[in-house]
Amino acid sequence: MLFLSMWIRPGTPGFQHAIVKLKRKADLEQACHGYYHLSGRADLALTVQRRILPNFGFPASRAGVLEMVLHCTKFLEDEEIAKLWDDINSKLGMTHEACRRFRESATGFKGSDRPREAVDGAIVDCLEGLEGSMCIR
Repeated sequence: MLFLSMWIRPGTPGFQHAIVKLKRKADLEQACHGYYHLSGRADLALTVQRRILPNFGFPASRAGVLEMVLHCTKFLEDEEIAKLWDDINSKLGMTHEACRRFRESATGFKGSDRPREAVDGAIVDCLEGLEGSMCIR
């Protein structure tokens, strides 16, 4: 249900219009990398995520988004979940290639035997530049 909520809300016309505006403002490097990084996306995404996360036990904050990411990475080996993950990030402005790269990066954190603090720090480093993909800092 979490994935479906995250999939539906960013698909609204108003949200998609805001993503298009961010992409128009993006620099050439952001565009060339498939909008893997997109300035302003984090704040825009958080407007939706703040309403959804508490329904699933996560704080309505960037920290809550990080907790959600850590939780969701456990399920990325499931093809349907991986497709929803990519679809969500696509609605957040990423190209299909950028979605794939992000999913592969996030999958690397699943089941890590590193201490939680190290995993959190590594994920924050990984997600910091993503500026509001499904998973932001």
